[in-house]
Amino acid sequence: MSVLSDISSFIERKIIRSDKARWDLRFKNGWSYLENIEELPRFSIIAGYVRFLKTNPDVLEMGCAEGVQAARTGKDAYGSWLGTDVSPTATDSANQRFGDEKTTFAPADMNDFETDKKFDLIIINEAIYYLTPIKEKMLNKYIPMLKPDGMMIISMNTGRNTDHETRWGILSEIFDLIDSTYTETSKGGWNIKVLKPKAV
Repeated sequence: MSVLSDISSFIERKIIRSDKARWDLRFKNGWSYLENIEELPRFSIIAGYVRFLKTNPDVLEMGCAEGVQAARTGKDAYGSWLGTDVSPTATDSANQRFGDEKTTFAPADMNDFETDKKFDLIIINEAIYYLTPIKEKMLNKYIPMLKPDGMMIISMNTGRNTDHETRWGILSEIFDLIDSTYTETSKGGWNIKVLKPKAV
């Protein structure tokens, strides 16, 4: 690790306190690795689910980073795509690269995001760790954003620091499992699940 990256890491961990500022710094320093081959399987699986589950769906993606998932999915696979991320740097980059009349990206913290629009699919790819408390936010915020028969597509890393088993357990209390896929690359493993809200 270089002295410069050591300093950057220290500033990020010890000095910058807000999530927005921390993520903005990360994206300014470069997150192009999301387009590497090690990340391809999880993006591809989610893209496949989008194409299979719905015809021209309205999609909301929380924690979209620089728009890689929308690009991997392809514009022919959805009616509209709204990606949000806490980092304006990330969403600005996403709009410049992939934005068009039906693909937009906007800065928003997933814990505070509000919209009157309803979606066929909500994607949370490697970002649910920042939604807190998960159960309450899902019940009171995100499930109401789904259209009738709408579904969630959620990806979580299986690494020891992600507490993924606990999070999946919480989600199983309020969602029925439609399908589940596991993928592993040289970088790690991911569970990707399609979930539908339990009938009330």
